[in-house]
Amino acid sequence: MLPTFIIAGVPKSGTTSTVEYLKSHPQVCMSVVQEPIFFTHVRGNKKRVDGKTPLASGNFDKGLEWYQSLFQACGDAKAIGEASGLYWTAEDAPGLIKQYVPDVKILILLRDPVERMYSHYLHTVRLGHELSPFSEMVTTRDFWFQYFVYVSSYQIHLKRYLKIFSKEQITVFLFDDLKANPQKYMEGMFDVIGVDSDFSLPNIGRKYNPRHDTHIGVLERYLYELSHEIKVRTKRPIPEWLRQIGLSIVRVNSVTVKNAPIPRESCLKLKQEFSETIDFVEDYLGRDLTAWREDCG
Repeated sequence: MLPTFIIAGVPKSGTTSTVEYLKSHPQVCMSVVQEPIFFTHVRGNKKRVDGKTPLASGNFDKGLEWYQSLFQACGDAKAIGEASGLYWTAEDAPGLIKQYVPDVKILILLRDPVERMYSHYLHTVRLGHELSPFSEMVTTRDFWFQYFVYVSSYQIHLKRYLKIFSKEQITVFLFDDLKANPQKYMEGMFDVIGVDSDFSLPNIGRKYNPRHDTHIGVLERYLYELSHEIKVRTKRPIPEWLRQIGLSIVRVNSVTVKNAPIPRESCLKLKQEFSETIDFVEDYLGRDLTAWREDCG
């Protein structure tokens, strides 16, 4: 059994909430491992980034049988899917997806590229990685900064998919719409993947993975990696009792916070830097994205 749709990006663009909403639809089945990262040979580097190399690695070497086993509980589901953020920047991902699931629907989730980049930065700091202050990073343009910019350079990655798949096979959804009207956003997605779009989601509007700080950042990173490894090896969900223990540790280690705004000078500089990216998305969607150009608080 293989997926009928794949969420191929973009990190920090509402993927967690989208996947949780999808799971709540009775006609949808998601992979037991939320991010199988199967369709790429990319090897990540957890100690440093060089501007393109991610932290995570692909699992293609585990074989197609392993990948198919992640959907073994899907039975008669009308839509079967998975979400792996690494497919967005992995140069070999579109070709491998086309080779193994040529008719799959590709879903891309996009967000204001500057806002996405800043959220990615805050998330990485929360996981215990030592990064420079954001405004300093924008000035020095270190390896981490280059990586965040690379992920947010949407035209590079979407063009890669358009070389392999037709525009009709790719659907772009915006984080702005998820925030403004999550039910309508999901109805649009349900239409694309071929399930009942009139279904009222019981968890609609619930915020998943909210912004928070940690007392010990490396602890949350360790728990995430351990959870992912258990699911990859067992091909089963984390037992509920163990999941609750992990969630309790995360809660004790967490402090809910309101996002500090992006430093205005850095924001303005980045808006200019991403002008080509915003132009591309506007043209591609035929939609006015003035807010992406101007919203710096």
